[in-house]
Amino acid sequence: MSWSDFYLFCFLVGFAFSALTFLAGAVHIHLPFRLHLPGHGGHQGGHGFAAKGPGSRAGSHISWFNASTMMAFLAWFGGAGYILTRASHLVALVCLALAALAGLVAGMIVYRFVPRAAFHASAGADWESAPAFFLGRSPQGEGHGC
Repeated sequence: MSWSDFYLFCFLVGFAFSALTFLAGAVHIHLPFRLHLPGHGGHQGGHGFAAKGPGSRAGSHISWFNASTMMAFLAWFGGAGYILTRASHLVALVCLALAALAGLVAGMIVYRFVPRAAFHASAGADWESAPAFFLGRSPQGEGHGC
């Protein structure tokens, strides 16, 4: 197995699981069993995003080490690594470092998106104003944003 095979495998696994979870959420596909790991906050009241004041970050915390960030890391790590090994003449360790950096950046972007999406959905807001929300603008005008 060469480095490009390894990166391609990482990309395919990361992309496949990302696409599967996106489609499962978009069309509400449910598995025939329920998997709840102990201590993850399943249905024991760990879903709330209650803030204690303006600008407060109190409430539930979504871990940076979750399935969405791992799959984004894996897909971007694999994709960047594959492209770097096939299209450049860089040393394998440099390709590995750049691919890891690309994966970390993608994971960070997903991590920053997931809590905002969860809070926005739990607040009961309509999704037509979601693009403005995720760009940091308030769809109702000044002073009404999250």
